[in-house]
Amino acid sequence: MKNPSKTAGWIVFIVLAVYYFVNRHPGLAFIDSGELALCADVFGVPHPTGYPLYLILSVPATFFYTRPIVAVTILSGVIMAFAGMAFFYFMEDIRRLLSDNHPQSFIVAMAMTFALFLAPVVAEQGTTNEVYGLAFLIGLLILFAMFRTLTAEDTRGREQYLILVWYLQGLAMCDHMNAIQFLPALAILTVVHLRRQFSWKTIAAIIPAFVIPLTLYAVLPIRASATPPPVANWGDVVTWPNFYRHVSGWQFKVWLFSEGPGQLWINAKNFLSILWHQYPWPVFLLLPFGVVAVFRKSALFGVILTVTMTANIILGINYTIPDIDSYYLQTIATIMLFVFAGLIWLGSLIRARYIIPAFAVLLLAWQAIAVWQANYKGDYTLPEDYARNIMHSADYGAVVVSEIWDHQDQAFYLQQAEYNRPDLKFIDKELLRRSWYYGTIKRVYPTLYAQIADLLPRFLLELAKFESGEKFDPQKLEFYYQSIINRLLTKAGTSYIDYHLDYRPMSNQYLRPQGLLFRVDTIAINTPLPQPKLIWNGRPLDKYTDWRARENLSMVEKMLGKL
Repeated sequence: MKNPSKTAGWIVFIVLAVYYFVNRHPGLAFIDSGELALCADVFGVPHPTGYPLYLILSVPATFFYTRPIVAVTILSGVIMAFAGMAFFYFMEDIRRLLSDNHPQSFIVAMAMTFALFLAPVVAEQGTTNEVYGLAFLIGLLILFAMFRTLTAEDTRGREQYLILVWYLQGLAMCDHMNAIQFLPALAILTVVHLRRQFSWKTIAAIIPAFVIPLTLYAVLPIRASATPPPVANWGDVVTWPNFYRHVSGWQFKVWLFSEGPGQLWINAKNFLSILWHQYPWPVFLLLPFGVVAVFRKSALFGVILTVTMTANIILGINYTIPDIDSYYLQTIATIMLFVFAGLIWLGSLIRARYIIPAFAVLLLAWQAIAVWQANYKGDYTLPEDYARNIMHSADYGAVVVSEIWDHQDQAFYLQQAEYNRPDLKFIDKELLRRSWYYGTIKRVYPTLYAQIADLLPRFLLELAKFESGEKFDPQKLEFYYQSIINRLLTKAGTSYIDYHLDYRPMSNQYLRPQGLLFRVDTIAINTPLPQPKLIWNGRPLDKYTDWRARENLSMVEKMLGKL
C-alpha cells in the first residue's frame, strides 16, 4: 500500500460513524435536543444565535427518517465522523512538519484520533443532536488551514490558505458564536503573513471571503416572515431590533464575562475537572513533550495553538452556564494535537520505533474501556420518558406551565413534530418574559391567547422598554408578568405547573399532585386525584449517574416517593 494514510482516513470516518450510530441517543436528549429537532422539521428559527448553518444542514436530514429527532442525531454522528477524518489528516501534516516519515507513525495518528473522538465530551457531540459538533468540525478545519498557511511552499499557496481560513471563520460564526475564540490567533496569522508579503489584493479577497458566509443569517428573517411563520419561531426576527438581539445573544449576556473572582475560580476548577475526565492520565504527562516538539519546529504554529486554546479557556470560564462542557472542545482537541507531536518526537529519539505505535494503541485501548459506559446512550431515554410522562399526567385540554427547559423543550417537540397530545397547551414560564413569545402562543394556542389578550397591551409596552434598553418600571413589569401567569392558571381551564416551578399560589389556589405535575385548583378538595401510570423505558432509573439526570430524577422522587 503506497499511501496508507489516505485509506486510514476513510477507516477513521467509517469506524467513528458506526461507533456514534451504535452509541447514539434513541430519541430526545436533554437541553436543546427537542427544539433543534423541531426547527429542523419545520424549518424554524432556533434560539439565539440562530445557528443558520446547522439549520440549513439539518432541515434536509429530516427527509431521510420518520422521526426528525433520529434523523438529526444520525446527522451529528456523520458530522463528527468527518471531523475525525479531518483531525487525522491534520495530524498527518503535523507528522511531516516534525520530519517523521516512519511508515508506522500513521498508526499513532489513528490511535490518537480515536482517543480524542472517544473522549466523553467529544463523543457526546456524535450521539445527540447539537450544534457543537459542526462547530468542532469547522474549528478543526480552521486550525488545519492555518497550519497550511504557515507551511505552504509558495506565496500563492499561503495566500490561498489564508483566504480559506477567513472563509471558514465566517462559516464557523454562522454555526456558533464561540468561533470568536479563533479571532486572536487568526489576527496574529494575518498580520505575520502581511508583514512578510503585503498585498492589497489579498486583503481585498479576505474581506468578502469572511463576509459572504455571514449572509447565511438572512435565512432567519426569511423564515420568520413566512406566511404563516413556522411553529418554532424564536425571537420573531422580522425587525432589525429583534434580529440584532437574536444573533448577538442579547439574553445570554447576563452570564458572559459578568462574574467576580470567586465564581471564576469555581468555573476554572470545573474546567480542570472536565478536562481530567476526558483522557487517561498518561496523556497529560505527554503534553509538555508535545509543546516542546511543536515550538522547536514552528514557534508561530505553537503560538497559534496556544493562543487559540487560551482564548477557548477564557471564554469558557467566563460563561457561567451548567452545560459548559461543549465549550471546551477546542482545548480538548488541541491537547491531543500536542500529545501526538510529543509522541512523534519521542519516537524519533527511540531506536525501537515500534514502541511508540504500540504505546499509542495501548493508550487508545485504555481510553475505549474507560469511556464505554459513559459514551453509550442507546438506553438513555430519560429526557423523552419524562416529557411523555408529563403528558400522561395532564387531563385533556389542560394548560401545562413549566420553567424547566429540559421538560418544556422536549414536550413541545413531541406535540408539534410527532403530534402527541395536541389537546395540551405547553407554556414556558420564562419565555413569557419575551415579547415575541406571545406571537407563538397566538398561532399555536389561539384560544389560550384570547384568555390573556386584555392583559398584554400594558405589559408589552413596558416590556418593549426593557428589551430596547430604555428606562422601565421593574415593579410594574413584574406585576403584569405575574398577572398573566395567574390568568393562565386560573381562567384558562384545567391547569398544571411543573415541579420546581418558581410559583407561589394565591390565597384561593391549591396545588394537588397528579403524576409529575401539580394541578392548580381554586377550591380545596381533599380527594386525591387519579394517578397516571408512568412509563420509564431504557436503563433502570438508578443507573443514570450524570448530574442532569439525577437532578430530574430527584424531582420524580419528591413527587412520587423513593424510586
